[in-house]
Amino acid sequence: VKEFFRSLECPLIPEDVQNHLITAKNDDEVLTHICSWDPPYRDTLAFLMLHLQKVAKSVETKMSVENLASMFAMSVFGTGPEKEMQLEDILKDNRERRIILEAMMNMDPECWKMILSGKLTT
Repeated sequence: VKEFFRSLECPLIPEDVQNHLITAKNDDEVLTHICSWDPPYRDTLAFLMLHLQKVAKSVETKMSVENLASMFAMSVFGTGPEKEMQLEDILKDNRERRIILEAMMNMDPECWKMILSGKLTT
């Protein structure tokens, strides 16, 4: 799954969208912003969040939301523009992305299901 997201020409969550997600004050603002995305991006993210929530709840996987967010952050957000970055900058970017992804994974699954069903729109 990670390889698939890494192979996309445009990341699932582009860099210009990250600031909107970072500055969102609550889940409703995040969802409102996500609902404004093109359907392929919006629906893929909703499906991925539902899947990762199931993985996190599975006793067999032994993967917490925090671990999954750390594993998937760079793949879902992409690696940013091709620029030379210091290790500290890479770690800071990954931390912010992990926090955003973790927050989205902790949202009520019903919100993601409503997005997929078309019942939650902007």
